[in-house]
Amino acid sequence: MESELVELFEAAKKAADAAAIDGVTSSGPEVSRSLDALKQLKKFPITYDMLVATQVGKKLRSLSKHPIEEIKTVATDLLETWKKLVIEETSKSKLDRKDVDKTPNPAPVKVQKLQRGDSAKSIKVEERKEPDNKVNAGASKENQSSTKAPAKAPLNGAPKLTSMVKCNDPVRDKIRELLVDAMSKVHDESDDYDRARVVGCDPIRVAVSVESHMFEKLGRSTGAQKVKYRSIMFNLRDSNNPDLRRRVLTGEVSPEKLITLSVQCLGVSFSRGVYNLVIVNSSYLGHG
Repeated sequence: MESELVELFEAAKKAADAAAIDGVTSSGPEVSRSLDALKQLKKFPITYDMLVATQVGKKLRSLSKHPIEEIKTVATDLLETWKKLVIEETSKSKLDRKDVDKTPNPAPVKVQKLQRGDSAKSIKVEERKEPDNKVNAGASKENQSSTKAPAKAPLNGAPKLTSMVKCNDPVRDKIRELLVDAMSKVHDESDDYDRARVVGCDPIRVAVSVESHMFEKLGRSTGAQKVKYRSIMFNLRDSNNPDLRRRVLTGEVSPEKLITLSVQCLGVSFSRGVYNLVIVNSSYLGHG
């Protein structure tokens, strides 16, 4: 069928092209052959799939702009017929997909134990509650999201920040930007186990908190504690020290604890066991 369709179209186009080149009138033999082929195409039992496979619809557009009015008129009429077919088939397929999507799931069956005398029997009880289309579907999604909320919510329960909180001090703002960049790497660095805890953390909020504590306890980054500043910043941004970044982001290492860690401790890429050992052993931290 497709080959016959293509042959008919090629015959119509070949005759139309010859008529255009020769500049014949509407009564020429080439015009008649082209019109006959186009009229046969109009009666042809064409389908949407055939149009897609052969692409004759796109090729027909050139004949709808033919210089001979008779060929142009018939070709344009045929093109409109095929367009309607495509629209109808496309709309029908969309409706079919919607009907499939709306097919209700079978009602769940619960097994309940009913006590009768001294014996317990398991009886299947079919729930008659059916989802109220989109309303219950939305409610179900809300319940699911609320159930998962504790894992995704920031540690302090506040919504995630979407932009940097600046303090109008160029040096301090630069440090905050560098810290945000470091904290933002944690998600991609984490494995599946840690990513579940990391996903709800707020890199911007943690970065601002760390910088604020550093400024409050250590003073300016260009002051007496500039070596400490450099050590903290270097290790938080060090590609070989992802554990430190993750523990700061998740709150395992608070900003207060971070600024008290020794240079040696900051430089260790902790495993979980090593980190706990270091925290317990205060002499290793260099604190009494």
